[in-house]
Amino acid sequence: MQFTFALFTAAALLAPVYSHEITHMHRRETGLKLESCTSSQQTIVEAAIQRAASLSKAAADAAVNGDAKIFEEYFRTTDTASRKEVAARFEAIANEASNFGSGTVTYNCGNELSQSDCGGSGVLAYAVSGNNKVVACPSWYKIVPAIDDCGGTDQGLAMLHELSHIAGVYSPATQDLAYKYNNLVKLPKEQAILNADTYNAYAGAIDLDCQVGESKGIELPDWMMEEIRKNNNQ
Repeated sequence: MQFTFALFTAAALLAPVYSHEITHMHRRETGLKLESCTSSQQTIVEAAIQRAASLSKAAADAAVNGDAKIFEEYFRTTDTASRKEVAARFEAIANEASNFGSGTVTYNCGNELSQSDCGGSGVLAYAVSGNNKVVACPSWYKIVPAIDDCGGTDQGLAMLHELSHIAGVYSPATQDLAYKYNNLVKLPKEQAILNADTYNAYAGAIDLDCQVGESKGIELPDWMMEEIRKNNNQ
């Protein structure tokens, strides 16, 4: 069974919110497939899925009708077929994230997980494509619900990333070929179109109307990243 991950990026943090009321499956009001959720986690996950739907709808439209230079920045091409393919994936993610009544994906709120269970401090969430499941890790609850700076990530964008990994949403599923702007823009178009982080980076840029190059991040040295990981584990 293959697991795919969304990694932690430099973004503003929020304190995690928990309660002791557990919801194991299906909230009646919406029909969203949930498991291992506290009531507070459930509310946060539902809002993130709704944001993922909104982000994906806007990105799907921009992929076909938006600025070709912005599309090329992330997907390394402007050809019509590629723009339609990217749009189709975004549309499928939007449909899944909007379909609370009979969606394919189950969302596990990770109530019983420690961060080490997720594979380390850098993991926000992961997808299990064969089981049509997305799992939120403790670190996911610490990132902002919505970014306000180009190049960041948030709870909705992370969910969009994970939904792109689910073959039951759109096939072929994306892979984790590169993380973060400075790396993903180096991919050739064939890989960029199949790279999960490219989709949430592009969707974030469209959401904030970022211009070419505005999402470029400062790459921290490996030793500094390791110190950040150690501090997060303390």
